[in-house]
Amino acid sequence: VVRTRQAFARYYAADRELRLHRAHADLLGRLLELSRAAYRSGRRSQQDVVRLELEMSRIHGQLAHMGPELAGVRALVNALMGRSPS
Repeated sequence: VVRTRQAFARYYAADRELRLHRAHADLLGRLLELSRAAYRSGRRSQQDVVRLELEMSRIHGQLAHMGPELAGVRALVNALMGRSPS
């Protein structure tokens, strides 16, 4: 029971973190588009756009690692509860 509760807590935290990162990526994407438009009109520097693009790449890298981690924790919870891993 203790291991199941711990695994579910890890699952909940990983799921919440993934949702927050996706929301962050969405907001950052919108900000990037605004920054690109401002750059085209001469109100932003190219450095501002590049900085946001680098941040977007970092967030996408983190998201790529979070999906498999969440799937692994989900499988652990299901195994501890005697269900199929999927």
